[in-house]
Amino acid sequence: MSAHTRRTRFRLLATAVALLLCAGAAPAAADDVVEGETAVLEDATGAGTADGERELLKAPALAADALVWRPSATNRTFSAPSDRDVRIVWPSTPIDVEGGLQLNGGRNVVSIGGTVKPSRRYFAAGQDTPNDNRCLYITGNSRSAGPRTVHVEGLHCAGGHIWEGINIDARGERGSLTVQLSNILVDGVNVEYPGGTGKHIGGDALQVWNGPHELRIDGFTAKNLEYQGFFLQPYSSGSGSLGQWDIRNVNLVGAQSGSAFLLWVSPLNRIDVTWRNVYVQGGGDRPRSRTLWQSGSYSSSQVVSGLAPRDFVRAAGGTGARAA
Repeated sequence: MSAHTRRTRFRLLATAVALLLCAGAAPAAADDVVEGETAVLEDATGAGTADGERELLKAPALAADALVWRPSATNRTFSAPSDRDVRIVWPSTPIDVEGGLQLNGGRNVVSIGGTVKPSRRYFAAGQDTPNDNRCLYITGNSRSAGPRTVHVEGLHCAGGHIWEGINIDARGERGSLTVQLSNILVDGVNVEYPGGTGKHIGGDALQVWNGPHELRIDGFTAKNLEYQGFFLQPYSSGSGSLGQWDIRNVNLVGAQSGSAFLLWVSPLNRIDVTWRNVYVQGGGDRPRSRTLWQSGSYSSSQVVSGLAPRDFVRAAGGTGARAA
């Protein structure tokens, strides 16, 4: 089916639904539609698109007996057995909780929508515990019996009190875990430099340090980054070969006050990465050589220095970014 045909069918379906609602038709069953704020996407030319016009990463099918996790301030950590799928059902309001959310294990996992918005800094000045203000932490499953996929779509790391965005540690399944991040919005990430220590506290929109085997990103906007954007070091812990990584439609924008390396991928010679429509704008007029780690390893067509024509993701969150 051509892209034009898909767009036409989508518009016809949207029109039909609108007519039914205007006519007072009964609403769809809760199992049919995931409600919430729709993620607004942009293509590389700056023309606005909506769900259905740019084909999103496909979420894995879940078994009929999939477990359901309803995250909240009192239910921030979920540990699932290796033989059970997981569907994450988000509340309609942002979650404010110290430590953010943590997902351990499971088989295939699907999360669509969701907003994490800390209301304040949860750790003292100079205290090196930025994870107290983390958005989401995904860990591997050492007992996994085979390849599996964790699909996170439409997540919004919101507000001005994020110190770590999304962290991924594949642990015992770095050779089989696929993580898909689609239409992720990060409002900003803070950093602190304790005086005289030469160290920093916090500062990554996305950090991985052990795998995953395959990383697929399509639609990721992170702005007001005071330190780093993507800090991807899949070999810094654990061993074993990786599969294909695919990173596209990304905006990483440093804070006006300045930033560090917004794209740090190491070691590049051991990771097979496809880049497309990746834009990186250093904070405080930081040059390309100080915005991309090993900047000479990227062509200007793979990673573009500067602002994208428009944000690839301008809205996310709610109870679902699209039908689950």
